[in-house]
Amino acid sequence: MKQIVLEIFSKPNLAQKREDILAKLATLLNPNHNQNNDAYVINSLTLVNFALETLTPDKLTNVEIGILQKDLCKYLLSWSTTHDLVILSLTMRVIFNLFQTIRNHLKVPLEVFLTSVHLRILEHSGNPEEREVALESLLEFCREPALIKDLYLNYDCDVQCTNLYANICTTLGNAAAAASDVPMNCLNVLALESLLTIIESISRRCKNHNNNIQTRFYTHSSSASVDFDDLEMSEDDLQERKRRKAALARLAKTFNTDPFTKEWINLGIELKVLEETPESVALALYTAPGLDKDELGTYMGKGPVDKYPFLHDVRLEFVKHFDFSNCGRFASALRVFLHKFRLPGEAQQIDRIMDAFSKEYYKQQGSKTVFKNSDSVFVLAFSTIMLNTDLHNPNIKNMKRMTRQQFIRNNRGINGGGDLPEAMLAWLYTDIREQELQVQREIGEFISHSDALDAEHFRGAWGDMLRKNVAAAVFTTADEARRTMFEAGVHEKDMFLVICKPALRAISSGFVRSWDDGNIVSALKGLEQMAKIATFFALDDLLNEIISFLLVQGRDYIIARVDTKKTDINGAAAYRGLLALNMGLRIVRTLFPRVRQAWPELIEVFGSLRDARALPAGLSDLDDFADSDGNVLRLSLFARNSQKRLDDNYRIKAGKKGTTKQGWTAKISPNAKILLQIAEWTEIEKFMVLGPHLRTQLVKQSLKGLLDSIDEIPMKPSPTYEQHHAFALELAARTLLESNEERAQELFPLFLTKFHSIAQKLSKLERPVPVPFLVERVVVTILRSSIHLYKMPTMRQQLRTSLSLILSFPKPFLGHIADRTACGMAIIWRSSFFFFNAPKDLKFIGDIFNTLASFQLGRGLIFDGIASTIEFTLPDSSITNILEYEEKVQETTTLSIPACVTIQRVLFMYIYGSYETDYSLAVPAMVCVEKVYKHIVQLMLINKKNDPNRDPEDLLPSVPDIDLWYNVSVAFYGMCINVDEEISKQGLEACQRHIIVSDLTEIPDNKWTNLFMYMILKQPKISSSMSRINALSTIAQLMLKLFPSMTTKESNWKALTEITKKFVVVADENMENRCSPDMLFDLTAATVTHLSDQLASPKFSSERRYCKWASASLVKVLEKNGAAGMSKVLPKKKNGVKDNDDGGDDNDDDDGDVI
Repeated sequence: MKQIVLEIFSKPNLAQKREDILAKLATLLNPNHNQNNDAYVINSLTLVNFALETLTPDKLTNVEIGILQKDLCKYLLSWSTTHDLVILSLTMRVIFNLFQTIRNHLKVPLEVFLTSVHLRILEHSGNPEEREVALESLLEFCREPALIKDLYLNYDCDVQCTNLYANICTTLGNAAAAASDVPMNCLNVLALESLLTIIESISRRCKNHNNNIQTRFYTHSSSASVDFDDLEMSEDDLQERKRRKAALARLAKTFNTDPFTKEWINLGIELKVLEETPESVALALYTAPGLDKDELGTYMGKGPVDKYPFLHDVRLEFVKHFDFSNCGRFASALRVFLHKFRLPGEAQQIDRIMDAFSKEYYKQQGSKTVFKNSDSVFVLAFSTIMLNTDLHNPNIKNMKRMTRQQFIRNNRGINGGGDLPEAMLAWLYTDIREQELQVQREIGEFISHSDALDAEHFRGAWGDMLRKNVAAAVFTTADEARRTMFEAGVHEKDMFLVICKPALRAISSGFVRSWDDGNIVSALKGLEQMAKIATFFALDDLLNEIISFLLVQGRDYIIARVDTKKTDINGAAAYRGLLALNMGLRIVRTLFPRVRQAWPELIEVFGSLRDARALPAGLSDLDDFADSDGNVLRLSLFARNSQKRLDDNYRIKAGKKGTTKQGWTAKISPNAKILLQIAEWTEIEKFMVLGPHLRTQLVKQSLKGLLDSIDEIPMKPSPTYEQHHAFALELAARTLLESNEERAQELFPLFLTKFHSIAQKLSKLERPVPVPFLVERVVVTILRSSIHLYKMPTMRQQLRTSLSLILSFPKPFLGHIADRTACGMAIIWRSSFFFFNAPKDLKFIGDIFNTLASFQLGRGLIFDGIASTIEFTLPDSSITNILEYEEKVQETTTLSIPACVTIQRVLFMYIYGSYETDYSLAVPAMVCVEKVYKHIVQLMLINKKNDPNRDPEDLLPSVPDIDLWYNVSVAFYGMCINVDEEISKQGLEACQRHIIVSDLTEIPDNKWTNLFMYMILKQPKISSSMSRINALSTIAQLMLKLFPSMTTKESNWKALTEITKKFVVVADENMENRCSPDMLFDLTAATVTHLSDQLASPKFSSERRYCKWASASLVKVLEKNGAAGMSKVLPKKKNGVKDNDDGGDDNDDDDGDVI
């Protein structure tokens, strides 16, 4: 038999014999055939397959096509419900061969087969063998060139068809992606292979990456000469078609709930698929898929007309959409009409529907009709409905059913008073008797219910299905598909949008779960093809999702250990992460401008490669500050803790405990060498280093990705979070710092926004900063930005704003990074002090210097910055000639007076030991204060000299600012009374240089008296002997200097009297309960004796009465403490005691007793 079939079907001129054989085979496949058994079915299906695979499709006759389309397909659908795997497999093979043979005649059957057979089995069958057969058949369909696109065009773009392509993609996606952590089975592999085949078919058409999808159109091959709108359609048209189809489905769902409310009409208006007109509503009801036929029939029969005129008009418009002109017999027209809905049970409702039908039928029949008017059509239609009920009502006994003659007799005289042809009525009776006039159930209902083989109803349902009003089928032949390959257009884009989600989920799942090398490679290739398609259609969100998946797999590989000794697979499956990393980075390099949402994963990969020491040299370091000696600052506590968490994390992942290696010396990844090769192959530095050659917009986009998460401040960060995001911040900062002024202006706002966000979040924290190392790097970035960019005028305001944020960070946090912050600020001040001229800028400098100096870590570095600036910007302080000094000032940029005053305040804090009573820098600070004071004086004198309103004859003052002089005097005296002997000594010398040599005439008496009172009242503890001596000596020297002039003014006596009394008290305290030899006693007695002798000397030019009284007061305190008449030769000079140039007579006997 096989040979006969092959022989006959291979010859195109044996049409009659082919028809006979096909008819016989179809009969044998009838489930109700009395000789039917499994052997017959298997042999018949096998022969049908031979026939279909052998014949020439172009030579098929209409009879052959009819047999295949009507009988064979109908019986195949019945056999698709079998559980016999051989029969099921052969059935599906016949279905595929039918498609290959007469695909353009099988639009509706193919939809039924794929939906009710293949997809039903995959979605509902619990038998894995049956599902495997269905998947193998689907895979065969998917492998056909151009078939997938044809499915999409013929079904998904047809309002009257299901979204067949979309349903297949969804079902395959679900079948491919099984439960997580479960190895893939053969079903998963088959489904995945089907998805990959579809992806590949779309990818092959994506040839040109430069064209704009909006301007491309797809043109079908000229060989398929069919006018089919979907073959040439813009993207907007396609989307509108798809939108309308989805909207009508929603409308149908609402209509089915309650057709007599206006909710569904309002929804249609909202969805823009109808207007509230009879024509528009009727069209929507005619085309909307999924309408409930019972509800539609009830709606169409609603009346009366005078109460529901709108529904009457809708009914009349609805029937206009039926084509009765080519229906042939009257019963066929009724069946076409009643296929859309189910007649309601009420007679008046049927009347209204039949009335509309009769008018439209009569109108369309025109001159060829036998009816004289529409009323005769109405009567016959109603009579036919009654006949149908009579013949097929199971409650009526056969003997009482209407006969043919009775039916003919009942319809006499209905045609305008005349009779209709008797033959016509006889044929109508026979037609209704043989096949009930009813709304058939959908084919799917027969497949899924127990009455699937109900022959009569099934035959009716199949006939109705074939009459389904769908757009003409246009399928591409396999040969044609292989010969032509057009560039992808709007259809492919929409197809890809449908499949991309289930495909990506399935491919990702297969890539992770499979241990078959082939599956891994196929999945990887599929991901690459999806990336290509996404790029072609500018679907950047999907592209980034693909990149993210690949990078995550690569990151996991970097931090994992692949022990090939413990796995049976040493190929692609074992190293899938490495393959994913390589592909992910290659895609990033190639499509870097499109990387957006994948930046978090890219940052993780950057960080993981850095952790594994697998980045090219120079890329992995975090730039940091060095101290004044050039030594890189020691890692902060935050940095050490962060690194320890990172190291511990990798040791745990590697299964190592108790290792003594720490930080970068630990071998984190055993695969560092191959990872480094990957980094080199993918040229990772090209997108890690955002150089000036890149477009600004691309750089901004990349910076947004790098900076996106740095302000999240998670409460429980992962062990890698800080290090990886700190590295991302470093990469971003390098880009900024290498920018020119124009680009920096555009880039820095991205940073500033993040800095503001971080500062705001930290201000609301009621607990320690959870990511202190990352915030530390933020501060470092703020400082480095100003160091590099402050010279740019357009950047200063933004940079100044960013610097001010540092002071808003929590003080305990700043204390741990005070060294870095101080170092950065010192560099900024040293290099850009001349830009800080505004009062608010100088206030900021003073505040931040003061804040940082309050922490031990930052104190020395702040001072170094100030001292360095003074050293390198101030002219030599030994220059006393104002013209020479002015020339030096003009030669170089130097500190302004306001800037000097600002840093002098900070230096005073060092002198006073205001920072945690730390006096270690008091002496250097004093030296700086002296230099700064002299510089200020010189600048003031230069200003006065150049003042156009100044009289040239006026002498320039030596003390141009009394208050400034006073403040410096107080500071130096503060050193003089310091308990540290060396500091006290240096303070004494500073006082002698600054106070004692000052011009008396330029300083008002009240300032001198204030200074006297301050100095006398500020005395060190009695236990600090040398400090007490130095303080007393300073005051005594000042008295000897000032009394000659001040005592001549009676107005000063009261104040001087108080000063003298307090001086006596201080001297008394120094000598009380002491006796010689005691350093404090002896030197105090010598100082007081010398002062008393000088005041009493006739040669002392002062008011004699006052000086006599003062001398006597001093003698009394000496006598009180047993020190009167002490030798005028003083003990050997101690540390801090200086010779006193009191201005007295050189021949005076007391001149040898100097202090």
